[in-house]
Amino acid sequence: GGRLEITGNAGDHLGGPLAGELAGMNGGVLIVRGKAGAFAADRMRRGLIAVLKGSGDHPGSRMIAGTLVVAGGAGEMPGYLMRRGSILLD
Repeated sequence: GGRLEITGNAGDHLGGPLAGELAGMNGGVLIVRGKAGAFAADRMRRGLIAVLKGSGDHPGSRMIAGTLVVAGGAGEMPGYLMRRGSILLD
């Protein structure tokens, strides 16, 4: 694990898998003080992602486990095809 704090906005696929990988973020804490793009926490395996000013569509899609917190509104279809884990929406 580890901790990363982003003071601005983050793009699409925050904490998601790299090309060719089956799982995304595998532990640690990621805090975004701005907005996140579409597919935040896509295929996330473990860890915590907190987005403080909203996210794009499909946050937490295909999550394997872990926790996603989105304050400030989430886009369409949060948790689409999610297996386990937690999504907390404001």
